[in-house]
Amino acid sequence: MSKPTTTTAPNTEIIAAVQHWVDEVVVRHRFCPFAKPALESNWVSYAVLDGANMETILEQLAEQIAALLASGRPDATELLVLSKCAADFDDFLDLVALAEALIESMGWHDAIQFATFHPDYCFADTSPNSMENYTNRAPWPVIQLLQVDSVGRGIDAVGSTDDIPQRNIDHLNALDEAAADQLMRDSCATKAQPDVTRH
Repeated sequence: MSKPTTTTAPNTEIIAAVQHWVDEVVVRHRFCPFAKPALESNWVSYAVLDGANMETILEQLAEQIAALLASGRPDATELLVLSKCAADFDDFLDLVALAEALIESMGWHDAIQFATFHPDYCFADTSPNSMENYTNRAPWPVIQLLQVDSVGRGIDAVGSTDDIPQRNIDHLNALDEAAADQLMRDSCATKAQPDVTRH
């Protein structure tokens, strides 16, 4: 069970930090080819989930998914920010696994998929200090709701996305020290930045 995150930050401050990260990291560094068009089309929204345990977060998550699917906005996407739960990355991974089971049990697996971000995100087989982890590091734990059909339309529009992960890794490892420091500050604004390794 996750221990609640201790925070006094108001929701407006939390969302502002995540919006800044989207603009200055995800879009500026072109980590996702769909991000800028989605923002320009006003398809992106944000919400703070304030549940302090996994059970409550899953209930809130189900409500958000149901509302998104009922919204009549087939290309809308929502970034759900966890303000009081899953500060530990392992707990976050456990929560995401439960969330995946939730959409399967609710019959939403053909309609919804997740993208996930965390201040301590670490890909398998990488060092916690590897620069490539910053493709998925954000100021707060985030579960992004993506509509499957919308993702398919995006891929049709931009072409193959297979080379994006390696392109992002190469881009991160090529940043000079000043640019890397700025990216780390924008990605994990709530904590001091560690030394990073590049490959």
